[in-house]
Amino acid sequence: MYRIVNLLTLPLVGVYKICVVSNEIKDIMSFIDKEQDYMQLQVDIYTDQSVLDYVSRYNPSAQIVANESDYDIFLRLISERGILFDKYCIYKLYSSIEHDLSYMIESLDLIVQEYGKNEMITLDMLSQLFVINDLVYPSNVLRKFLAQDRNRFKILQKCLSQMDNDVVVGATVKEIKRLIGTKADYLKHGVSEDKRIKSIDTENLLLAYKVFVSERGGINDAFILYKLYEMGVTTIDIKEGVI
Repeated sequence: MYRIVNLLTLPLVGVYKICVVSNEIKDIMSFIDKEQDYMQLQVDIYTDQSVLDYVSRYNPSAQIVANESDYDIFLRLISERGILFDKYCIYKLYSSIEHDLSYMIESLDLIVQEYGKNEMITLDMLSQLFVINDLVYPSNVLRKFLAQDRNRFKILQKCLSQMDNDVVVGATVKEIKRLIGTKADYLKHGVSEDKRIKSIDTENLLLAYKVFVSERGGINDAFILYKLYEMGVTTIDIKEGVI
């Protein structure tokens, strides 16, 4: 699949930028071995985390970009295409489409095809192309707090305005337990079907487990629990006079 590079003539100025989406380990390893033959090109290979881990393990010299979340990749794809979005539209689009790389590329290319690069993309325009999901799920809120996203409390408040508090707490507890199990498997085996699990800070995840699960102390208010998480304490710490 990389043979196309042998058919390209060099541009007079600049370099060709080529994006390859593949999980074929044999092909990727073969291309890396020959990458010196294609120095006139900028070739970015997008692959699953498990493949990335394999490549870095068996070829430590391979140039691997630091682990990016699906959202970081999405933002980079937008920047590469020069698409202009109105306020909040990027996240709304991201939360409404699949996070498979090929689908994200296809979605953004569709926007360019329909509206071009000089048009400010609004929510109404996106609604003509996609089914926009405006619901904020508890799992999304949790990941925002684990990543210390600057808008995490705004997202929490929006989630609480859409769902019952008990539903939010219950779903958050369930997601934390799932992430703990997934993270443990990843640390043990080095691979996971959850592409984002490697980027989740282990200490933050363990703190969330203590606050929401093991040391909750009967508190069932999502906002209070997230405030305790932000302070780095649990109800037991408060009872013991830690703060």
